[in-house]
Amino acid sequence: MQQGYSHIKPCSMAFALGLVFAIGTLAMGWYSAVTGRADVMVQAMGTMYIGFGPTFLGAVIGAIWAFIEGLVFGYLLSFFYNRCLDRACCKKGSKCSTDESCGSSKCDTKKHNHKH
Repeated sequence: MQQGYSHIKPCSMAFALGLVFAIGTLAMGWYSAVTGRADVMVQAMGTMYIGFGPTFLGAVIGAIWAFIEGLVFGYLLSFFYNRCLDRACCKKGSKCSTDESCGSSKCDTKKHNHKH
């Protein structure tokens, strides 16, 4: 039995990556605030995330920026993944259903199947 690939829900992917980015940034900032390690990495990330630093408040500010970045990146990633999946599934001139997985819906190729 052949398995198909499923579409990714952009909002779900955006939220999930936003959380992962935010939790990772928050953990790194707090780790640096408590231990004094990873200071160089936190300072480097502070050039991208305004207000991010090796303090408890700086880590929270960085986590907010990271969440926003994760939202955007996750949405774009799933959007382009779905577009590529549609193009890989559907042949030129056929129509693909986006609410079902490519493997189960297949492309509508009835007009291309001619009996001779």
